[in-house]
Amino acid sequence: IDTADGGAISIDAIGASSNFSLASTSNGDDLTIAVTGTYDSSLVLSSTGTGVDAIKVIASNAAGGIDMDAGTGGIDIDSTGTINIATSKNGASALVLTSSAGGVDITATGAEAGEDINITATGSSINLTSTEAQENAIKVIASNAAGGIDMDAGTGGIAIDTADGGAISIDAIG
Repeated sequence: IDTADGGAISIDAIGASSNFSLASTSNGDDLTIAVTGTYDSSLVLSSTGTGVDAIKVIASNAAGGIDMDAGTGGIDIDSTGTINIATSKNGASALVLTSSAGGVDITATGAEAGEDINITATGSSINLTSTEAQENAIKVIASNAAGGIDMDAGTGGIAIDTADGGAISIDAIG
């Protein structure tokens, strides 16, 4: 099918499951679905399905992966339901969030009491590390006037260490 002179193509099926597939017989047998041309155009995958799998992207081979790349417009995931990112990989770096040129923000806006940001390590530790050479390289802030900071520890106690000559300051105001 060639529409070099313009015109639309529509392939429609009604009332039956359908597929468009390529039976690969060697490496490099790729199936490409693309929108070309540098215009404000989009590739739209749309479903009005009501199941939790209304749109599925599957790499079913154990060695397969999914690679998503985007330009300066970024990637936006928006949902009225829960967004769950899960991995069953066993290892120290099972889930990695990396920003190679900029910061990382985790923000809960419009949250109410009890709708907290929880970081839980079950059976392991939580390490906060900063390599910035600033006196406030790691900050813990409760910005509400009535807010506080609560630290609880087991029998291992709380250790506060500073480098040679580093000061420890505990100030109570008011």
